[in-house]
Amino acid sequence: MPPETAASPPQRVQQFAVPPAPAPNATTPSLASPLSLDAALQRAIADNPQRRIVAARLARAEAVIAERQAAFWPQVSLYTEHLQGESPSASLFKSIDQRRLDQRNVDFNRPGRFQNFETGIKANLQVFNGRRDTLRLQIAKHRRAALTHTRAEVINDLCTAVTETFCTILAAEETVATSKHRVTLLREEVRMAKIRFEAGGTLKADVLSLQSRLSQAKSAHTRARARASSARAALAVLLDLPPDQCPDITGSPRLPVQLPATYHKARTYALNHHPALTRAREQTEQARLGLDLAWAAYLPRLLAQGKYYHDDPHMAYSRERENWTLGLVLDWQLFSGLSRQAKVEQARGRMAEVRARNRQTRQRILQNLKQDLAEREAARDRLQASRHRVEQASEALRLVRIRYQGGSATLTRFLSAELARYAAQEAETASRFDLLRIQAAIARDIGAWHRRFGSFAPSTAQSAP
Repeated sequence: MPPETAASPPQRVQQFAVPPAPAPNATTPSLASPLSLDAALQRAIADNPQRRIVAARLARAEAVIAERQAAFWPQVSLYTEHLQGESPSASLFKSIDQRRLDQRNVDFNRPGRFQNFETGIKANLQVFNGRRDTLRLQIAKHRRAALTHTRAEVINDLCTAVTETFCTILAAEETVATSKHRVTLLREEVRMAKIRFEAGGTLKADVLSLQSRLSQAKSAHTRARARASSARAALAVLLDLPPDQCPDITGSPRLPVQLPATYHKARTYALNHHPALTRAREQTEQARLGLDLAWAAYLPRLLAQGKYYHDDPHMAYSRERENWTLGLVLDWQLFSGLSRQAKVEQARGRMAEVRARNRQTRQRILQNLKQDLAEREAARDRLQASRHRVEQASEALRLVRIRYQGGSATLTRFLSAELARYAAQEAETASRFDLLRIQAAIARDIGAWHRRFGSFAPSTAQSAP
């Protein structure tokens, strides 16, 4: 087998503390029971079509590597040919190869009609090719490595999408439950107001105001159910299921990865582990090797050839009349119409483009990371404030309801307190799941998802203590 010529991947920085997980092709969680976030992530990684597309491209890259390795082996072929005609040169040389040339009776100008069978084996081997085959093999290996990181990118984005959709469903379901409870309470208040109106204890306008607020609550309940249904359809598609067959989900979701606490630690981790950046490094190496390959066109080629064969007019071959040849062919193109220099300039342009695109990718990832870390702090503050707001609004509604039922508070005050409590509950639910969504985005920004649910890092990488 030819020696491995591609450079081994660089030693990675030690991984931030990320819990180990089974490989994506492990046993897929059953849909019979409600799915937790962790189970939904595993199932999406195992079944999502986008990951299968990248896996197919990776298999194709492996086949390209095998094709490039074939250039280091000799090419051997077995052949048989039949030739007949009336040609002085062909007749002469075939008679010589048959070892049946009659020099005393042959007429070299008019040898007559002849026929010949030739059977043999021939082989050739590239002795020197200006490192072209080695460079092509290294490029193919780096292309495979880049596709491996592309697969990690797919896992990174897929986990983020599943987490965000999971949070959307749970937030919508909580809103549905809250709005349903609100509808029940307002329906009871409408019933009590009608009783008081019939007894002459309240105004018709108060009854109508309560009925209007009940209609608004029903409308909010319907919108929350629609959001939940839409999010369920999206989750089903991410799990490679029909949109109307989303499984039930359960549990209070917790992010299954640990995140760095500071921007400095997150930046260091992202620069060493984000799949887009590791893929960019592989593409830069491909571009550098492509430039070397363009320069290699100026070097000569040396080809070794060998042939072993038999000739006979009736295929009556004999070991006593065997033929063989061995030789070397040196081919050195001295002028190509400046096409080689043009290819060198193309390779330089590709290298400059790849470097610029890689820097753009790096800046984009760091920008997103900085913004999401700031959003995480803001989301934590909003969640804490919204929890206090719920406590205060609930207590205010309890006191106003007592006063309203006792006749010392107006209906307007009661409706305002009820609306404030409902808005506070919605804000708390949104803040809680917004924080989880932002944490999922940070995990994507630093490239932590694929290291939790798909270990594609080199074998030299180690877990953090």
